[in-house]
Amino acid sequence: MKILAIPIFFIICVILVLFIIINTRISTDMQERMAEELASELGVRISDYPYEKSFPVGYFYTVLKPGMTIEEVHKIVRSYKQVLRCKSYSEI
Repeated sequence: MKILAIPIFFIICVILVLFIIINTRISTDMQERMAEELASELGVRISDYPYEKSFPVGYFYTVLKPGMTIEEVHKIVRSYKQVLRCKSYSEI
């Protein structure tokens, strides 16, 4: 029984590792596709902004400036459903 337990354990480990690798790759592809769709919607090219791998971080870092009104920010930040509230700001 011990002889069979070791190979089965390794088979399960290999299957688990393969599952994690495949799942990570699918997640990365989905993030890249979503970034490309967002860039298209915003009318920009991802390569024109810093931090290409984490778009739209570089885009917002470049375009958003301190002191902008909420209306100005809303013209730039579109298609987001989540709003964060911090300290005394009514909306960020």
